[in-house]
Amino acid sequence: MVLQVSKRRATNGYIREIWQQVLDGNSSAWRRLVDSLAPVVFTAARRAGLDRRDAEDCAQQTWLDLYRSRATVEHPERLPVWLIRVATRKAFRLARKQTREKEMHKGIDLPSQPPLPDEVLSDLESLAKLQLALDQLEPRCRDLLEAVFFDPCGQSYRDIARGLGIPLNSLGPTRSRCLAKLRNIMDSME
Repeated sequence: MVLQVSKRRATNGYIREIWQQVLDGNSSAWRRLVDSLAPVVFTAARRAGLDRRDAEDCAQQTWLDLYRSRATVEHPERLPVWLIRVATRKAFRLARKQTREKEMHKGIDLPSQPPLPDEVLSDLESLAKLQLALDQLEPRCRDLLEAVFFDPCGQSYRDIARGLGIPLNSLGPTRSRCLAKLRNIMDSME
């Protein structure tokens, strides 16, 4: 017990001494203070639930707060406790903010990476080739394929069959034959 008290007094004395050097503008004293108490600050942020990267950011912000308010520190021997409190509060705030952001963005699809110019050009060439091939089909096949694959209304097979005057049970086989014709035309274009 006596050993712990004397260690604490030595630590408090060391912190008071180094803090006075910091106030006097000694940059190496600031570095020694940070080096000696950084593990305490980082551990406080990690125990509050932050991952390593966020805990490092939190610790950095805590040190910045101390530096900005250095002129108002009255009891430098209490700096470890102050640093732990500030780091813990900052960590909890950051964790709450991250949780809110996750909840806010839940279910939202983030935009995908826009295609590269070469991909856009390739897609446009394929689309133009498809349009030329469709134009070469007989009208009945073209109308059927456009109704099945390109109609923005998304009609049912029953509606398509009725609109084109094709029996419902022959719509599937007719579609297959039209697709085969389209494929042959596209193959001949290469």
